[in-house]
Amino acid sequence: MAGSCPGTSWPLTPDLSRWKGLDEYAHVRRLGIVTDTEHHALDAARAQVSRRFKNAPDHSPTPPPG
Repeated sequence: MAGSCPGTSWPLTPDLSRWKGLDEYAHVRRLGIVTDTEHHALDAARAQVSRRFKNAPDHSPTPPPG
């Protein structure tokens, strides 16, 4: 998933409106690299992260250090 590998950018756009790397993710879905079960788990995790960021006091994600 984009943004989860060292050296990649933060996975959300600054305004929290869109996840980055969705085109690449759709491609690996079409190839069958990510299964339906994995997709549903990722979708749930993505929704949880989005809710947490949107409920954060300043509404802006802070990229991890390093």
